[in-house]
Amino acid sequence: MLLAEATALYGGAPGQRVVNLVLQRRFQSHDGRVSGGQPTQGGTSSLTAQLRRSEIDGPRTVQMSARASRDTALHADEREQNEGEELSGSAVNLRPAVDLAALHISTTRPLGDWSAVLTLNGQRRESTSRVLFGDAVVDTLRRNEHLGGALGLSGRALGWQVQANATAQASRARERFRRYA
Repeated sequence: MLLAEATALYGGAPGQRVVNLVLQRRFQSHDGRVSGGQPTQGGTSSLTAQLRRSEIDGPRTVQMSARASRDTALHADEREQNEGEELSGSAVNLRPAVDLAALHISTTRPLGDWSAVLTLNGQRRESTSRVLFGDAVVDTLRRNEHLGGALGLSGRALGWQVQANATAQASRARERFRRYA
């Protein structure tokens, strides 16, 4: 563990602690994973794919990942119902179908005696459901989108260790309904 003051060199707040891990000067990795699930007696199915890339080239680093997933809806007729309860069978969802796509990129670069870190994140999530509302069946589409970023600079100026950070985020949510009598 390094001295508490060392955290500013690595983008941390003063007073935090840093562990020094010695990494290879050059390193690259690429990996991916696909997973899925299917119930044996009714329920939701899922499929997820993820890709990652990491690179170290001396003081420069790059990390990227992308993920996409799909979960099917859980329909009312796939679960036992209480006596006297009627949920319109497969027309009604107990849990919505969900599609998700996400991307993450992070890079570190030297700028002379200074270091810069840039991180970008984006995600889109869409869910669709069908519910019973009074005597009507209602379809709902929800879409959420998020984009975020951060930029950090650290280095020495006038005998001081200086750190500056800026973050930005933007989100949008939309919802649409369709009612069937």
